[in-house]
Amino acid sequence: MQGNPALIRLLLNEIRRQGAIPFARYMDLALHHPEHGYYAQGRPLIGREGDFLTAPSFHPAFGRTIWRQVREMLHILGFSPRRGLPARPARILEIGAGGGHLARDLLLAARSDGYGPGHLEYVIVDESSPLQERQRDLITAAWPEAPVRWVPRVEQAGPVHVVLMNELMSAFPVHRLVRRPARQAAPAASSPADTVLPAGRQAAAGATGGPAASSGGNGGANGSSPFGSGAGSDQAPDRWGPERSGDHRQPFEWRELYVTVQGGRFVQVEGPVSEPRAVAILREEGIEPQPGQIVDVNVGAGDMLRAIAGVLARRAFVITIDYGGPAEVVYSPQRPRGTVRGYYRQRLLDDPFARPGEQDITADLDFTYLQRLGRRLGLRDLGLLPQGAFLLNLGIEEEEALPLARRAWQGDLEADQALQRVYALYAPEGLGESFWVLVQARGFRWRAPRLQGVRVPWPEPKSLAELLALARDQR
Repeated sequence: MQGNPALIRLLLNEIRRQGAIPFARYMDLALHHPEHGYYAQGRPLIGREGDFLTAPSFHPAFGRTIWRQVREMLHILGFSPRRGLPARPARILEIGAGGGHLARDLLLAARSDGYGPGHLEYVIVDESSPLQERQRDLITAAWPEAPVRWVPRVEQAGPVHVVLMNELMSAFPVHRLVRRPARQAAPAASSPADTVLPAGRQAAAGATGGPAASSGGNGGANGSSPFGSGAGSDQAPDRWGPERSGDHRQPFEWRELYVTVQGGRFVQVEGPVSEPRAVAILREEGIEPQPGQIVDVNVGAGDMLRAIAGVLARRAFVITIDYGGPAEVVYSPQRPRGTVRGYYRQRLLDDPFARPGEQDITADLDFTYLQRLGRRLGLRDLGLLPQGAFLLNLGIEEEEALPLARRAWQGDLEADQALQRVYALYAPEGLGESFWVLVQARGFRWRAPRLQGVRVPWPEPKSLAELLALARDQR
């Protein structure tokens, strides 16, 4: 097997002791194990020298544009450098700051608008020590006195006025569910006899810092079941569903994908549902996948939103930016194999088991779930829209792309390359429609604030050719 040898041994040992483990458990360990997980690596993970690019690492225009929305939010909340030093600074919380590009660029934009120490405090929660070091180096190199600090847990960050999350929740472990007619449900697989189990350290009880996968149950402990680490009863919720043949209801059951070892490699097998909340999310949203379709359900996203709600100030905003979209998009029948994928050295990987501990693993985020749960937590929806629309509303084309187009039309090669990167942030053929933005607020019971970033309708983006032509006409 390719990948981190220590993590592979850890996974093999856990499968040997407990039987097949839910995919969510595998993903949790592969990404978030504090010593051997993907985010614990010392090498660069984000940027052109790493495995993938994030929007903030494409170009500083992303962070500057997000700041325009944050600045409007702070103004609504009563924070402004023109009013002198407040009794307490406005507090921005970024969870999972990655390489630190968003924090750096947003802080520099804030400083140019007069938000210095005393006016603003930027708090970062990130479970990865190597990433924390990179964030600190990047930010302090740009602004040594930047008002930024790190805390280990969300619960230690409050009270918070604005929360930022960019590509955070899509890295949380997902439960991979399959909906099958009961009579066609695949039987539980037995533990393979040819599993190779090298000696190694014992598996951790759970990855720290990230959203914990289910790890209860007795599967495999007494040899009664090949499924462990959270496997429940075969009698899963919603055993009878709305499918009909004539006037007769047809029974179906939910199954979950587990990870075991066959032929010396990790494979997925079907077993009982280990996390009933995953089925409840689909049921509440009215999702009825096709028989055999895989749906990837992110229960940890809800746990994170609950933690955030607990640290918000009386009036506050939450901005979530990530892969995904509304439930009907994320769980579409056009995605029969689900949305789990990996990245390694700037390559897209279809196999989440290609390089455990050395590759990123991600899945699309169900924003409908966050909207529904947010309302229960007292958060008001202000808008859900594609990233491109959000950035266009905030003036990225006029403020960032067009000035670069003017320089590019005059023959500036560096500006032309920068224009390509900025354009990719909001263009439909770039990141503009694959990422979505959800804005929520607390404390605005009677009248919701009208934010620039979530205006409807939003502007249509110009093509690169149209931008260059406009730059030529404005010379």
